[in-house]
Amino acid sequence: MAPSNARRRIADLPDHPGLGAELLARGWALRVAFAGGSMEPLLHPGDFLIVEEAPPRPRPGSVLLFRKRGILVAHRCIGSKGAAFLAKGDAADAVCETVSREEILGEVVGFERRGKRTSLRSGPFLLLGMLASLASPWLPALLNRMPRPVRRAALRAAGAIWNRLA
Repeated sequence: MAPSNARRRIADLPDHPGLGAELLARGWALRVAFAGGSMEPLLHPGDFLIVEEAPPRPRPGSVLLFRKRGILVAHRCIGSKGAAFLAKGDAADAVCETVSREEILGEVVGFERRGKRTSLRSGPFLLLGMLASLASPWLPALLNRMPRPVRRAALRAAGAIWNRLA
C-alpha cells in the first residue's frame, strides 16, 4: 500500500537505478544529493532534492530528475516537443535537452538545505518556476549583453530572492 500524500515516506536514492523508479511508483519520495551548479540560484551543491513520481505530462516550470547518458540530471521543464520534453538548467545559457518520458525518474517537489525543507509546490515557487520557464529562451542572451558588473548584480539579486524564499 502506498503512503498517503499527506505524510509520504522518503528514502535515499538507492544505487540500483531500477529500484528508485520502483519506490516512486509505490508512492515513496526519494531524497537525492544535488551536486551541480546548473540550477542556481534555486538549487545549490549540497542540497538534497525531494523527488516524487512525475505526472504523465510534466508542466512547464516543474523541475524534473532524469537520467541522461547514465548521469542523474535535475533541470527545469520548459515545454514539450512531440512526445518528449524540453529541459534546461536555470543557470545554463541556451543548452536545452530533449528528454523522453522513459528517461524521467521523477519530479523535484522540494529540497533540503542546512536542515530546512522547502516545497517547490508553494505559491511563490510555482510562480517563479513558471516565470523561469517562460524567460528561459531569452534571459541568458539578455544577461550576456549586460556589462559584467550589472550582470553580477542582477544574478546576486536573483539569488537573494530565491534564498529569501527558501
